[in-house]
Amino acid sequence: MKKIGILTFHRALNYGALLQAYSLQRVLVDNGYDAELVDYRCKFIESYYVPLWKKIFISPKRFLAGIIFNGDILRRRDEFEEFTRTDITVSSNKYENLMDLSLIQDQYDYFITGSDQVWSPVCAGFDKAYFLDFVVEKSKKKSYAASFGVSLIPEEMKTEYRKLLKNFDRITVREEEGQRLVEQIIGIEPPLVVDPTLLLNKLEWLELCGDTLLSEKDFILVYLITEDSEVLSFAKKLSEKTGKKIIYINDRIIKRFGMDNKSNVSVKEWISYFMKADYVVTNSFHGVAFSVNFNKEFYVRYIPGAKVNSRISGILSRLNLEARIIPDSMDISTKKINYTNIEKDISVMRNDSKDVLFSML
Repeated sequence: MKKIGILTFHRALNYGALLQAYSLQRVLVDNGYDAELVDYRCKFIESYYVPLWKKIFISPKRFLAGIIFNGDILRRRDEFEEFTRTDITVSSNKYENLMDLSLIQDQYDYFITGSDQVWSPVCAGFDKAYFLDFVVEKSKKKSYAASFGVSLIPEEMKTEYRKLLKNFDRITVREEEGQRLVEQIIGIEPPLVVDPTLLLNKLEWLELCGDTLLSEKDFILVYLITEDSEVLSFAKKLSEKTGKKIIYINDRIIKRFGMDNKSNVSVKEWISYFMKADYVVTNSFHGVAFSVNFNKEFYVRYIPGAKVNSRISGILSRLNLEARIIPDSMDISTKKINYTNIEKDISVMRNDSKDVLFSML
């Protein structure tokens, strides 16, 4: 049995990051591979989640921002670690640098980096571990649905990117922007594959939720990566139009009036909220991915000025769902999504992506 080590952002306190890691491992294990997440502790990511009291000494400004805008995000840590303990296989040892990682090269037949923004010039501080730079043997180096998270690579970084990407045996990416960047940098157009969360169908996610599936019904779910008052106003307009209450998943200290604020939501509860919602309002890539996977009426707004919007535009374009973007006028479209063809498209994309994944191994 082939043993595979996966490097991704499995310790980020972000639902999408953890669930894409779960999904990729599960698909590999379900298809006969011995796959586990390499417990790499990226210093850049770990520093983002230091306790708020420590941020007073690091940066008073960062401390205040954490209190006002995000609350203490570490309240999620216990929930995320519990999910990891019970539903994900992680390497028994943890690793903190490239030297540590170089010692495990012979323990795996292949390494896979991805999904998520593992190749971003910004996320994770451009950590070369996510480019598998510690692996000497090129044939062991693969990427699945790797994302750059941006549409442009800084000119001064292209030489380093070229060196790192040329040393991969097989590359697959998640977005058309990623395809274009890889072709631009090393002259190869890699296959386009779906985010790992879309490799699992609705029934498989339902199976994971099990007894935690919520009894809530008749609600609009709001899930935002960055809070946007205009999006919240849109959700309230939708609530008035439909007569449905708003459930807003957030960990902010300052709660929003006129909606049911849910904090400390477990990973399986988070999935359940998407599964049971009548409508979803979001600015999250994974918010969109779970909405389409669960056949939800959804509305999405790009994060103003963000470089990561290409992730959302990519999935909307592939499924011809650009009409679900919230317009500047904030008008509510009454047209329902016809999921008949979309489900067929997702099924084809899912199967094609699995074929590409297994062919790499």
